[in-house]
Amino acid sequence: MNDRKVLGTAFRSVLAGAIALLPTSLLSACSDDAPPPERRNIAQEAPPDVPAWVYLGDHVDLGWWLASRRAFQPAAKDSAMAAAYDLYLRQASKLFVEDQRMIANRTVQTSSTLSEQGIEENYDAILDKFTELAEFSGRKLLYGELCQHYVNLRMAGKNSDEALAELRSRYQHAP
Repeated sequence: MNDRKVLGTAFRSVLAGAIALLPTSLLSACSDDAPPPERRNIAQEAPPDVPAWVYLGDHVDLGWWLASRRAFQPAAKDSAMAAAYDLYLRQASKLFVEDQRMIANRTVQTSSTLSEQGIEENYDAILDKFTELAEFSGRKLLYGELCQHYVNLRMAGKNSDEALAELRSRYQHAP
């Protein structure tokens, strides 16, 4: 089994475990008499005490930042989700021209842009799809360009599988 498959499997396992804990904490605060919570577009908003974007020169742990944005609350620095995102960003930075900070920012931006159109794509799904596509291409890709192409295809009415198939044909072992 190659490193990518091992990493992807490990990432999904750790992330699934971390995410499984979220509903428990959220449900414990609910009661039958409470009105339904206001629907928030978490992809577009940064939780309190978490920067909206990571700028050049910021000293922010990127795994923590993505985990905090995903959970809409500051995550523990040593949380499983933060560690999984750190690992995933390190792997992604080997496949793309951009650095980890830009990959993290573009991931959030892609999720937010799609969310504005009613298309829900979480950060790990975006990272997983695009890193797999970069490996398929056999060369380093521009992550931001790939994000924009994907957003354009989704906004044009293509579902995720159709958009990825078109991107695969576009980036297939291109020089």
